[in-house]
Amino acid sequence: MELLGYWKIIRKRLWLIILLLLIGGVGVAYYNMQQIPRYRTSTTLFLGPGSNSSSSPYDAMLLYQRTRIIESLSNTYSELMQTRSFASMVIEESSLPLSEGQVINSLSTRYVPDTQFFRITATHANPQVAQRLANTAAQVLINENIARQQAVQQQVEEQQIVDPEIQALSDLRSSLQQEMKLYDERIRNIQAQINDLELRGPSEWNNQRLAGLRQELASLQSARSTLLTSLTQAQAALVATKPANAASSMDTAVVIDEAPLPTTPLPRDVAERTLMMLFLSLAAGVGLAVLLEYIDYTVKTPEELDAVYGVPALGVVGVAAKRSNKNTINPELVTLNDAFSPIAEAFRSLRTSIGFSALTTPTRSLLVTSAGPSEGKTFVASNLAVTLALSGKRVILVDTDLRKPMVHQMFGISREPGFTNLLMEQQGNLGNFLQKTPVKNLRILTCGTLPPNPADLLGSPRAVEVMGQLGQYADIVVYDSPPAATVTDAAIVAQHVDAVLQVVLAGGTRIDLVQRCKTVLEQVGAHMLGPVLNRVGGSDLGYYAYYYSYGYYGHSNGNGNGNGNGHTGNGHRRSRRSGLGRLLPGRKKSAYRKDVPAEPVELVDRAE
Repeated sequence: MELLGYWKIIRKRLWLIILLLLIGGVGVAYYNMQQIPRYRTSTTLFLGPGSNSSSSPYDAMLLYQRTRIIESLSNTYSELMQTRSFASMVIEESSLPLSEGQVINSLSTRYVPDTQFFRITATHANPQVAQRLANTAAQVLINENIARQQAVQQQVEEQQIVDPEIQALSDLRSSLQQEMKLYDERIRNIQAQINDLELRGPSEWNNQRLAGLRQELASLQSARSTLLTSLTQAQAALVATKPANAASSMDTAVVIDEAPLPTTPLPRDVAERTLMMLFLSLAAGVGLAVLLEYIDYTVKTPEELDAVYGVPALGVVGVAAKRSNKNTINPELVTLNDAFSPIAEAFRSLRTSIGFSALTTPTRSLLVTSAGPSEGKTFVASNLAVTLALSGKRVILVDTDLRKPMVHQMFGISREPGFTNLLMEQQGNLGNFLQKTPVKNLRILTCGTLPPNPADLLGSPRAVEVMGQLGQYADIVVYDSPPAATVTDAAIVAQHVDAVLQVVLAGGTRIDLVQRCKTVLEQVGAHMLGPVLNRVGGSDLGYYAYYYSYGYYGHSNGNGNGNGNGHTGNGHRRSRRSGLGRLLPGRKKSAYRKDVPAEPVELVDRAE
């Protein structure tokens, strides 16, 4: 049942859902048309992380650490390429007329998992620009990586020079290197002298000189060997305090494949985008329809009116189609225009309900009112009066709405003289103020001249006297009155009638006003027959829907078109007698079957 309620809501506001679907469809179509084809190309790099480890490259832990280092390195490169400084370097290197924001939005990166490959992708409306962006970004990344690591290495070395121990080792190494140079120069000189003396002929002086030089050379070589050992130790100590070789610890990035020139634009996901927009529009439409229904604090269906009013609705009147012909005076008099229409049948059902509610105490006078204006009081009162008159009853329709009278407009008659004029004439003949209608059993007492004090006039003894006289000249008197929740006129009249009928506008009358109107009338002792739900939409008819879907009530004149007066082409009228109609007391069989107006009844005093 809850799903059925939601379906009714959706069907009621289907126009809103369709409107949002159309807006969403047109919007996404316009967006797709405005989209410019874009091209994409990628440059592939090979990442080589630096390593100081001398472990085997096949060590499992080392491989895991290497993979983590490569992932971290790729993330670093990705973040670097999203900076404005990197975009500025790409613009300067490529000489492209782009802004920093355009470069950042055009470039994207992706690391291929479990590999050392890193891709730089450029997307742009111009394929040449996309290719140039991808290749330039890769080259700038490589150059920036090298410059950054060299700067870091130089900074580390400069910081380590400040260390006293390293400075002492460095000074010792420099001193030993200078001393080593002196020894090497001295050894070369002595070796040259020895070579020169050996070229001369043998002599005692030469032999002594050669022996002395050779002894000095041996001493220098021994001292140089000792010095070389000290220099080696100093060099080893200095190397031990310095970082590893920069070349082995530097991260590298090498271009494997340059970005090719793209020739095919990217596929535009028109279908996916369209379906998504239509789905969102549908969801928004359904949600908005449910929200509007939730915040709508009005009575819309007979079931809601039953729950609010506390008693079942006496009648449910749908939306009347204003059809007329040359024999009618007002298209709103549906019971005259088309006696076989669903609206006319709804008034006949209302007439039957009123008859059953008065089985013990006959209803001789009936007030038709509502909570607020424009809810259909005159429409219901007029058509109900016509329906009662067509059943053979003598009916007088009185317009006691002395503020905004409408009955005279409904029947196309003069407003004056009328009810107020009759009240002013103490000895006035009632028959002179009643006006005829196309229905022979129906007479109308219009409102007359509009008074300045309607409530005082309706509460006067003369008004009570006239209302009593009207009851003597008709089987039932129907009063049309102003809104009961707005002015006191209806409450005054309600004290002098047998029953009150409250009209509720479907989707227009708030629940609190419905209850307030009922309370106001009950406080003055009015006998409330029940409510009539007027202008109910087809989706809100509820259990009254069969009146409006039963095809029997349609008719034709032989060519498929209704003639508006309830007759078929051969002059015969068709109808069906309901089970409730047979129970009505005092009704002629033929009168109910055909709704043929009875013979005119003379307006004479009827003895009680």
